[in-house]
Amino acid sequence: MRIGVLAARAGIKPSRVRFYEAEGVLARPARRESGYRDYDEQALSDLRVIAHAQGLGYTLKEIASYLNLPDPEGRRAFLLGCVDGRLVQLDRQLNGLREQQASLEILRRELTAQSKTKLRDALAPRVAPRASQPRPPRESVT
Repeated sequence: MRIGVLAARAGIKPSRVRFYEAEGVLARPARRESGYRDYDEQALSDLRVIAHAQGLGYTLKEIASYLNLPDPEGRRAFLLGCVDGRLVQLDRQLNGLREQQASLEILRRELTAQSKTKLRDALAPRVAPRASQPRPPRESVT
């Protein structure tokens, strides 16, 4: 099938197909005598894998590595490693988001409870000074 048909079936633009080829994510197809690219059903399947993997947050490099593995067992092992790594990464992101949420909830309670609190004071970081390093006294300005 020609690039326009492939792209339409995959729901992308032909330029995206060419980009994936140039980046080594999608195998370069055979050419017809006319010079047009001639894609098979495997190319469509690979484009669907690429779209799904990108939606899960994988890089094109990771996707290309997966698609270029020749044997199913190698693909499975590689994918399992990628999934495990992505789960760790998502867990870290979720923990960071939970910390942000907790900080925002505290800020909201403080702003609601003290209507006269200065915004700058409410937004100041809540970091206690280190006990081992006392703050130097401030010099008075006259």
